[in-house]
Amino acid sequence: SIALSSDLPFISEALIIDGSTANNTLYGVDIILGATGRTYCLKFDAGTGNIVKGIGCTGPTDGLIITTNVTGMTVGGTGLRELNEWNTATDNGIEISGADNITLYNNNIGYTTANGADGIDVSGTATSITIGGSAAGQRNIIAKNTLHGIDLNNVATVTIQGNFIGTGSGSDDLGNVLNGIAV
Repeated sequence: SIALSSDLPFISEALIIDGSTANNTLYGVDIILGATGRTYCLKFDAGTGNIVKGIGCTGPTDGLIITTNVTGMTVGGTGLRELNEWNTATDNGIEISGADNITLYNNNIGYTTANGADGIDVSGTATSITIGGSAAGQRNIIAKNTLHGIDLNNVATVTIQGNFIGTGSGSDDLGNVLNGIAV
């Protein structure tokens, strides 16, 4: 675990963060950013082709923030070790605002410990957002969040499929407090 003593700088160019190669057995997450009291664990405000996989985040205001100037980003991967975890944020686990062509695969969002608002909040004319998929390893688990599992506000072209929303296994009840998906 890495305890952040201050917010990391905004990421404003193409970057790959790959924590999937370390040797840890915690749900495939090898690097956990402990960000209690911080504004975010990671914030992308520009760049094309960004990738984040094998990362855990616990305790900030927002776990991952992706803003308007980001295009073509993948959060997670289909491999067992490419899982991301976004937990215990006082606001949203993942916040996407105005970004384009963002793919979320293999993320546990609020599943271990609830986020204080939405699991995933998508807003600000974001387009071409993919949350989950039909292939093995593409499922996100979005559960136990204090508001909605997924909250869509002023968004175009969103695909949501193959996820466990409000459950961890498909049969257990780990509901988000308000709605699984709010539009």
